[in-house]
Amino acid sequence: MFVTTDDLTRKEVIGSDGRKIGTVIDTEVETMTWTVSSVVVKVNKNVMPVLGLKKHIFGATTIKIKPQMIQGAEDVVRLSMGTAQLKLQISPPPPSLPTKKEGDKAIKK
Repeated sequence: MFVTTDDLTRKEVIGSDGRKIGTVIDTEVETMTWTVSSVVVKVNKNVMPVLGLKKHIFGATTIKIKPQMIQGAEDVVRLSMGTAQLKLQISPPPPSLPTKKEGDKAIKK
């Protein structure tokens, strides 16, 4: 069965534990082999803490799902793993800005 990237876009992503992970917003294609390397998912706010993610200041919080992690895609995209396993598989978020630690002196301008 073949699906287009447009068929996947806006589909809800569900973990094997039944939890709603988010919504497909894009796909990434590796142009050397012309294969899908990942599906980009906008993460639901209520599942971010479970996945160890924080809301970005600008734009949506997204994760990349490898095609091997997808069990099926019909009305929804079903993952072959639940949120606990997904947390171990996703790329870590970009590092945050350093915060002032106790004992640090304020920088004066």
